[in-house]
Amino acid sequence: MSDPSFRGRRMALCVTLLATGVLVAACTPPPSGPGTPNVEPIAAFTVEPASGNAPLPVVFDASASSDPDGAITDYYWQFDLNGTDGYASGTGRITSHTYLKTGTYTVSLNVVDNRGAVTTAPRQTIEVNGDDDNDGAFADVDCDDGNPAIHPGADDAVGDDIDQNCDGYDGLVEDSVFVRSADGQDSESCGTPTQPCASIGHAQDRAVDEMRSMLLIAGGDYAGFELQEGLTLIGGFGQNWRHTVPIEGRSDVVVGVSPLPGFDTPIAVAASGITQPTTLRDLTLQGATAATNTESVTMAVADSDDDLELVNLRIIGGTGGAGEPGSPGVDVQPTRAIAGGDGQNSRTLGLDCDDSTRQSGGAGGGTDGSGGVVERAGGSGGDSGTADTSCSDYEYASTAGRNGIAGSPAEFLSPPAGGPGGSGGQSTTFLCGDGEPGTNGVNGARGEGGIGGATNLAATAEPGGDGGPGKPASGGGGGGGGSGCNTAPDSIGGGGGGGGQGGLPSTVGGSGGAGGGRSVALLLINSTPTVVDVEVQLGRGGDGGAGGTGGFGQIGGLGGAGGLADCSTPDPCTPGNEAPRGGKGGQGGSGGSSGNGGGGAGGAAIGVGLIGASETYGFIEFTGGIGGEGGPAGSLVFAGGTPGADGSVLHKVVLPD
Repeated sequence: MSDPSFRGRRMALCVTLLATGVLVAACTPPPSGPGTPNVEPIAAFTVEPASGNAPLPVVFDASASSDPDGAITDYYWQFDLNGTDGYASGTGRITSHTYLKTGTYTVSLNVVDNRGAVTTAPRQTIEVNGDDDNDGAFADVDCDDGNPAIHPGADDAVGDDIDQNCDGYDGLVEDSVFVRSADGQDSESCGTPTQPCASIGHAQDRAVDEMRSMLLIAGGDYAGFELQEGLTLIGGFGQNWRHTVPIEGRSDVVVGVSPLPGFDTPIAVAASGITQPTTLRDLTLQGATAATNTESVTMAVADSDDDLELVNLRIIGGTGGAGEPGSPGVDVQPTRAIAGGDGQNSRTLGLDCDDSTRQSGGAGGGTDGSGGVVERAGGSGGDSGTADTSCSDYEYASTAGRNGIAGSPAEFLSPPAGGPGGSGGQSTTFLCGDGEPGTNGVNGARGEGGIGGATNLAATAEPGGDGGPGKPASGGGGGGGGSGCNTAPDSIGGGGGGGGQGGLPSTVGGSGGAGGGRSVALLLINSTPTVVDVEVQLGRGGDGGAGGTGGFGQIGGLGGAGGLADCSTPDPCTPGNEAPRGGKGGQGGSGGSSGNGGGGAGGAAIGVGLIGASETYGFIEFTGGIGGEGGPAGSLVFAGGTPGADGSVLHKVVLPD
């Protein structure tokens, strides 16, 4: 197979030879006609060396070429300069060429025999490793030969997505522990790129054991951890260990299922006593929803100075725990207060002369028969009137019945007074009078409702106030006694019924609801960390607890029945005569209900909470935040109470110790 360019050069050579009169046989085509046909030569060559660092001298040897039926007379070489500098050429059975730059080069050989036949040898390749950036590392080991800052052995800053030391990773592998939650496993040997640890906590232990300073954390969800001093933790790595700066590539650290030691709430990151260079970088820290009556803290730092660096973090506040609802007030026993006693029934006296006999009124409820002198007791019923003194069947001069006794006051040192007693029946010449009923007792006053919790200390949600006790009720008045009657024969009316006892009050009101728990994204306790490009998303304060419902007072005792009318004999009543009835006793008032508890205040949403000598040095961007809703007051109707105030939203605030 012939090379066209070579044939052009061959014709030029023949013309020159003819012009000068030298041998022209080699330029003359082989004769046609009968004779022995020419066998083409065999073209072959070796390259030594075939690869190396620039400048690379290479020897090309065509000694392996031959001509089966004659001799090779010419050797023509062509050197491809990687498409940048064109071609170079050479002649002779053995030649050489020096390559000065990095690249992949090819070489070709054409041989010519003594009868003019041409053969081309297969092309061969030369690989040249240059040091184009003059950093001392050739292209075969330099992963970017155009940048002198990138070469094996260079310092490899972590997190810039550049492999400066050409080890295949962003950072120093020998000084790093690799963490990947997707497929990592915590073990005594984990931490390499191909065998990463699964948790940040265990990876820190491995770094300390192996005396390494960095954790490279691939994107994923991780349990909360306590930061160890002297380490640099960098998130935002992809699953292939390439680092990505946008937020979407950051590593999420999600709150664990159990609190860290020393904290009563789940927490994402805790750092304590850090006074040596320690860095937390390129992570998203997610807060939790706290339990009842508990605050939520996403990151807590205690007793640490500015050697702790927080860089390019997103700290998201969780949700404070809801305030516990108040306990309900105590209801008085469901049974009524003591009822008043019944008055004696009316009766016939016959023809006996009797101006002293009366039918008795019933005892007031709670008097134990003492006529209404006991606190809250009902008034005793009035006795009936007597018959006349003439003892004749038709002498209309009977006396009027007695008035009932007024009910006793509910509290003998303060109002309300008891219900008045009913008037006794009045007798005239022709008429007999029934006793009047007693007046009902007055209900006890309700207790005051608790005041809702406030946020006077804006970062603290106060509990609601307790409901006040109710007041006792007064007893009912006793009923009046019926009059005596001068009938045929004479009779006397029934006694008045005793007034019912006033009810007991509920003395224990509903308790106030507890305040909602705070949501604190970053809590600093006697700490002054350095912050760089930190975003704090405020969470939500916990809702305040509902106030407890007030308790019910006791229902007043029923008034006693007045004595029955028209009884010939009183017990049991046998109808047979005209005689007036006794008045019914008044019902005792119901005891006052206790007040509802006030609702607890809603918890605050806080970006940075400061306790003690604390401050942040650097820029923080604050976003979001919702205060918890104030809790409602107790639900007992007319028992008062007010709801708690809603929680505050505070970017940075000093908290009480």
